[in-house]
Amino acid sequence: MRNTFFVILALFIVSCSQEPTKGEIELALNELDAVLDNRHEIETAKNARIDSLYHSLGKVNDEREQYRLYDALFDEYFKWDIDSALFYAHSKFKLALKLNDHGLQYDSHIDLAERYVLSGMYQNALDVMESTETDLSEHSSDYKEREALLYMRIYHGLTRVTNDEQISKKHHELEQKHLKFCEETLPKNSLDYHITRANIEISEGKTSDARKRLLTLINEKKLSKPDAAITHYWIAKSYSADKDLANAIVHYAKSAKYDIETPIREYRSLILLAKILYERGEIDRAYRYITIANNDNIIADSRISIFEIENSVVTIATAYEQKNVAQKAKLITSIIALFILLIVVLFAFIALNRNRKRLYKAKIEIEEQSWKLKESNHIKDSCMGEFLSMFTGNIDSLERYRSRLRKLIKQQDINLIQHELRSEDYIEEEAKLFYDRFDKFFLKLFPNFIEQFNELLEPDKRVGTRLEPGKLTNELRIFALMRLGVEEPAKVAKFLRRSPSTIYNYRIKMRNAAIGNRDDFEKNVMKIS
Repeated sequence: MRNTFFVILALFIVSCSQEPTKGEIELALNELDAVLDNRHEIETAKNARIDSLYHSLGKVNDEREQYRLYDALFDEYFKWDIDSALFYAHSKFKLALKLNDHGLQYDSHIDLAERYVLSGMYQNALDVMESTETDLSEHSSDYKEREALLYMRIYHGLTRVTNDEQISKKHHELEQKHLKFCEETLPKNSLDYHITRANIEISEGKTSDARKRLLTLINEKKLSKPDAAITHYWIAKSYSADKDLANAIVHYAKSAKYDIETPIREYRSLILLAKILYERGEIDRAYRYITIANNDNIIADSRISIFEIENSVVTIATAYEQKNVAQKAKLITSIIALFILLIVVLFAFIALNRNRKRLYKAKIEIEEQSWKLKESNHIKDSCMGEFLSMFTGNIDSLERYRSRLRKLIKQQDINLIQHELRSEDYIEEEAKLFYDRFDKFFLKLFPNFIEQFNELLEPDKRVGTRLEPGKLTNELRIFALMRLGVEEPAKVAKFLRRSPSTIYNYRIKMRNAAIGNRDDFEKNVMKIS
């Protein structure tokens, strides 16, 4: 019997460390994709629960029942809409004060602090906790546990964001203190205890111990979806620490699946999964996951994740666009090859005096290509003339600026010279002049651009409808540049003096406002004549 036990244990340990097959990885990712495809139904059910709580709140006269409903609404909004969560945390506290219930006051304080932590506002969270009467935690052991976990998260966050080495070291020491306190005080059968122990074990390099602990939880307990999400997350973290990315992918995918099903809009697992897939060259999936995470985090206003996502969004989106460009180039090459073959066949048919219909079709296609080429050449010629004019004007402007500085130097007025050099008025004036000339030039090429662009958007999301003639907004300029063939985010960002992430978010915003299929929005923009 004893030998049997050790055999089973050995098999379990092997199963914990065995690398998954491609089929197992694909199965985990396909299950995640299926849940993502079903997000609308999941969100509908979420909103129905929130509406039901609102409805119940309107009928309640008992203040303690009202507090319970505020608490339920806070929980629903916590990782879904952080501003709404903040509102209900304040509502809870006001009602707790009215009831003169110290326990409820403390509960609402912790909720408020947890909301600030989720937003990356660690100092605000610390201020809330330090303003709370500490003896209130004596009312329940649950409060002590929540408080210890919260302080650990606060100091972990402060350690990450503090630039001063000494202060960061102090915050880390406090984090470890509260981590140790959590380990000592949390119930040994609780999920929080096991997650805390796993955190410690991973930091100490005992990743296999952490995995055995958490896999045992999954196998022996029926976990809720939020609990399953956090458990798989830490299993994935342990695999990532061991550079076992295959197993990390499987568990990040499972964690993300449970996050979506909960549902929440703060996706740590989905973000980390997108990064790993990007590094493995799976650009399409990585782009889809990071785009969903970015869009939902913007809605939820989860600053922690937004900071984590920003660079990844630009990197993955750029790689995705470059891949599409390469695929388009291959497609064009294939089309050209097929076209050449068709021409050869047509010439053979001409020689044999057969299939005149196909020859006519080829003639039409050539005429269409010729028209597109003429349009392209027209745009290029117009651009060349206009930008030569702009360049000449910039030279003249710089010469005038140079003459002005010479005069100031002759006057030997150092203060005026310094003021002139520090002032950004010249740059702003030149930029404004440049954008004015660009707008007029572009609208000369595409006089109906604003009207046709807005026809692609929902009526309440249309832009630039009240602009004076010959003017574009920054949003319109992004798509004007796309229509001229400038699609790379970095080039557009440099042209408009904005960050690549800002340009990307503008594009997402317009895409989400599109009528019909959002994936066809930018293709339709390119068809504007």
